[in-house]
Amino acid sequence: MTQGTASSADLSDRAHRLAWEGTPQEICNELGGFAASHVTARREVLDLIAGHNLQSPAARSIQARIADMTQSGNVGARLNSGTQWIDNIEIVATELAKRLFRAKYAELRPMTGSLANAVVILGLLRPGQRVMVSEGRHGGHKTYLRDGYARHMALDYVPVPHDEIDGEGEVNLPKTIDGIIKHRPEWIFLGSSRVLFAEPLRELQAAAQSVGARILYDAAHTLGLIAGGRFKDPMTDGVAVMTGSAQKTLGGPVGGLVLSNDPELARVIASTSDALLSNYSNYRLGALAVTLAETLQFGEAYAKDVVANARALGDALCSNGVNVVRGDRGHTLSHMILVDLKTEVAAKQSMSELERAGIASTRLAISNNYPAMTALRLGTSVVTRLGMGIDEMKMAARLIRRVLVDRERPEAVRRDVLELVAGFHEVSYCFSDQLSVGKVVQ
Repeated sequence: MTQGTASSADLSDRAHRLAWEGTPQEICNELGGFAASHVTARREVLDLIAGHNLQSPAARSIQARIADMTQSGNVGARLNSGTQWIDNIEIVATELAKRLFRAKYAELRPMTGSLANAVVILGLLRPGQRVMVSEGRHGGHKTYLRDGYARHMALDYVPVPHDEIDGEGEVNLPKTIDGIIKHRPEWIFLGSSRVLFAEPLRELQAAAQSVGARILYDAAHTLGLIAGGRFKDPMTDGVAVMTGSAQKTLGGPVGGLVLSNDPELARVIASTSDALLSNYSNYRLGALAVTLAETLQFGEAYAKDVVANARALGDALCSNGVNVVRGDRGHTLSHMILVDLKTEVAAKQSMSELERAGIASTRLAISNNYPAMTALRLGTSVVTRLGMGIDEMKMAARLIRRVLVDRERPEAVRRDVLELVAGFHEVSYCFSDQLSVGKVVQ
């Protein structure tokens, strides 16, 4: 069977039937077809999903070569023998993370950014503590909100005050400082899944320190921009802990990082990781080490171009009649922009029509209509990694306008989307794949 142009519903039905009715050989063959079709389909999409990125060929190569290896425990305290080469890879990855993010301690075992938050929350928080958080309506992640990992701790939640500007929230610095001094929280959680601009961390850290509070900064979306020097550095500003995702702007394998400069916090984070993560995927850390090394070399240029492309896309969309928020500040200083479509129906229809045109986006809620999902989030991590620049962002904006404003048939627009993406298939800002071949170390 071939995938052809079957709908998502048809393919799901086919997958269910395959699992229950196919022979083991048929199942394996079909799975290979699904994977090949996925690779082909992704090459034909203008991927503007802010949470997506691409690993370099060298990172993918090293990951594939050690994909059957898992271990337990810390380097130097393994439960199995014969781990010296995996240990060396993990040491390099850990030390590179410290070097890039100016941290004394780095924990790389969590398999996702959410699990990185879990390690911090379950390890460092205690029942009944007062915490000050960026709420969900302002992009705060579900992992540290009321229904997140601390749901049974009976924490005393205090919201971080935000102003709503052009439909989206921004930290109100004076009110937040007043709230810190008044409520005296033990932890403050900052960071956003819709981060357009950096929070005033240095000022907030000074207020937190005055009452003995600590800041956790969730850098899931901005870790690569921070590494490239294009986004405010939370560690330099003094936050107690920074978490992040390796696969977004950093461009590594799916995984989480926890960084700190506090030896006692780091000890608890490491012991919590031991308790939560028995066997973990060491093979992922080889790809992460390559990604971090490439970031040392190319991260500054990549981060600069990602932000420039996001700003150019926002400006061009605005010029083409699309409602991009925060035009007062150039729409963004990160890798993403937000398009306000006012209603859930309009946002859902717009995402679907863009998908039919071969343009991938994310539907989500922004502050003005929360929790209704009335907006689209567009990001430039993937397209920048593939070599697109300002001119291509202007072309992308015109293609989006044809779908959202001119109401042109998505299938007609798709032909021009295919023409645009056809010239951009090679991953940039990385070393040659030949570097990953390697020689046996004597």
